[in-house]
Amino acid sequence: MLKAEVIYQPLGQGRGLEAEVVSSLLVDREGFLWVGSREGVFRYDGYSAIHYKPEINNENSISDSDIRNIYEDKQGNIWISTNTAGLNRFDPKTKKFTRFRHSATNKNTISNDSVYDIAQTSGGSYWVGTDIGLNRLNTLDNTFKHYYFDKQDPTTLSNDYVYNLYIDDNDTLWATTVGGGINQQIENTDKFIRHRISDITGDSFHDEVFAIKKAEGGGFWLGTRRGLIKYKPETREVTIVNIGDDETQPGVVTLAKTDNNKLLVGTMDRGVLVYDKKHNRYLPFNSSP
Repeated sequence: MLKAEVIYQPLGQGRGLEAEVVSSLLVDREGFLWVGSREGVFRYDGYSAIHYKPEINNENSISDSDIRNIYEDKQGNIWISTNTAGLNRFDPKTKKFTRFRHSATNKNTISNDSVYDIAQTSGGSYWVGTDIGLNRLNTLDNTFKHYYFDKQDPTTLSNDYVYNLYIDDNDTLWATTVGGGINQQIENTDKFIRHRISDITGDSFHDEVFAIKKAEGGGFWLGTRRGLIKYKPETREVTIVNIGDDETQPGVVTLAKTDNNKLLVGTMDRGVLVYDKKHNRYLPFNSSP
């Protein structure tokens, strides 16, 4: 049996870390803890927290208080995805934010202000997933190229609702969608291979993919609306992992790996589960209710 002995204690209470609804966490290369929440962004150094939130008449402040995701790039910049006000880049040297907002009158801006994820390629460019479309950011002129679903073109995205991004060792982008499965960028092109999990399982909820992680031995772990899946793109092989107490599988919204090679599975209604891949079994991450 796996043992799960987890002790929780409050962090930052009375020290300025007053986040209540937390959506994302990041420990940067300097050791600071970044906390994204519905109350804004906090940077915590273990003693006190700095609270970043929008400031009227200050275009170098963050654009929104409702935070979705935090990402650190190879240069140490902090990228913050927001719910309603686009993408932000924080420069740790100047302590200023640069805002990237959608404009209906400028086709070179980000495709939508509801941003879910960002990932950087080895070449230094950035992919950005939004509620409406995938974007590629050119930081030389801060322009965005857009990628959308086109029913008439099977080499386009399978769905415009882009949720999670992963760049593999070959610098290939994998983009998960809510409703269209996952998409694989064709090397050195603007085209994609669609991987609809429902084509294999017959369950449309398996095309609502919220999380993707590389799996040992090839393929990916996928967190879907209907549970955890292991998928091998080369052979189109799908393995449905039973992490439910009965026939009902919990929605999986996030995945992470531990140092001892266990897979942590964040679910919508059953907390965090620990999946033991070797023995094909799971248990709650926290054994105490």
